[in-house]
Amino acid sequence: MNLKYIIKSFPQILSYLPVTLMLAFVSEVFALVVGLVFSVLKRKRIPVVSQILAVCISYFRAVPTLVQLFVAFYAIPRVLTSLFPDSAVIANIPNVVYAILTLGLNHASYASEIFRAAFDSVDAGQTEAAYSLNMTRWQALRHIILPQAFVVALPNLTSLFLGLIQETSLASIVGVREITMTGIQLADIGYDFLESYIMLTLIYEVLSFIIGRAMRLIESRVGSFRRGGLEKPKSRFLRLREKQADAV
Repeated sequence: MNLKYIIKSFPQILSYLPVTLMLAFVSEVFALVVGLVFSVLKRKRIPVVSQILAVCISYFRAVPTLVQLFVAFYAIPRVLTSLFPDSAVIANIPNVVYAILTLGLNHASYASEIFRAAFDSVDAGQTEAAYSLNMTRWQALRHIILPQAFVVALPNLTSLFLGLIQETSLASIVGVREITMTGIQLADIGYDFLESYIMLTLIYEVLSFIIGRAMRLIESRVGSFRRGGLEKPKSRFLRLREKQADAV
């Protein structure tokens, strides 16, 4: 075990941790937004749109993430170049954009199924009650359905995010310099691969532990919605009716 190499290289590897965190958080936010949109559109069952979404989701769930990264890295620039041959911006697109786009869409396909199951868990009677109060579909989704569905979906979304942190290491394949790529490049100098992999293992383990504990804390806070710590749906409807009555 080359302890001198570990002492020297560990700070260098750790200095690229912000890149890994940026990849994970930006991709996760992108995945949640796109996954929610996919789920809502699938529930509406719009002709043609539903079929296109089914094909896209099937692609991102069936094809390995590594292959998806290569496809995005090589195919997207060619498509954009054919569409905009005079544009010089395409050649200057950072590699991290392709990584975020691929990881985000990949996890959006899973997030859409998580949201779909969460939406189905909400009692249909609450939606009908919202419509009886003259709420629009968007208002019912925003104020009644989505808060309850999010509570149900949160544990699965936590697992999805932890998996995304692990998959950020694949971004090194398309030239994104994060902790995994840095560790491998440093190991190339003196063939200290074992030491690099041990350091990477510890970093990912500690990172997953910290984020996992933070997400469990959020789950316990949000879980008070189920236990009645927050305003219950029935009381919310009653208060909305009282407001309408006062307005009249």
